[in-house]
Amino acid sequence: MRPKAILVVLGLFLLAVVLLSLGPAGYEKVGSMQSLPARTAAIRKAHPGVEHLAPDTLEWIMRSEARLLLVDARPPDEYEVSRIDGALNLESVSAVENHLAEVEDPPEVIVVYGSVGKRSAKLAERLQSVGHAEARNLAGSIFQWANEGRGLVDSAGEPVDVVHPGGRFQSHLLEPARRANGD
Repeated sequence: MRPKAILVVLGLFLLAVVLLSLGPAGYEKVGSMQSLPARTAAIRKAHPGVEHLAPDTLEWIMRSEARLLLVDARPPDEYEVSRIDGALNLESVSAVENHLAEVEDPPEVIVVYGSVGKRSAKLAERLQSVGHAEARNLAGSIFQWANEGRGLVDSAGEPVDVVHPGGRFQSHLLEPARRANGD
């Protein structure tokens, strides 16, 4: 047997051993990464102190008279591809607080989103911990928003219907037609 084939077989064996050692809990963890609803539920469970708004609730807030700060917590390259109209690319508590220091009327609600919601739930939680009780997370984040066919804009403010698919471990959560790279 060739050395490369031996390495492949050894790698598969080790993967099987790891999966078996994880038992049912490991299978649940792997399963929670397979669908956006399962991932969203896992994020809600991991961040119980954060209110997780459904996309239709955010849309209602956006149409209302409420003062809203919509925060896109994704990296700038993902934000440039598309975003929810009106969102600012603020990736940290300090960036949000710096922005808030510049506005005359503070927002009544802060809604944070990322790709699937893990990063944004953490940011919303951190914002709450420093006194911003109005911070919320968008459940399913921009992937859910896009998968539901809700409006997005590109860096020029033009309507688009695609999103940066993020990393290879989450791109499957975004419908193929919604992926910016067409995968």
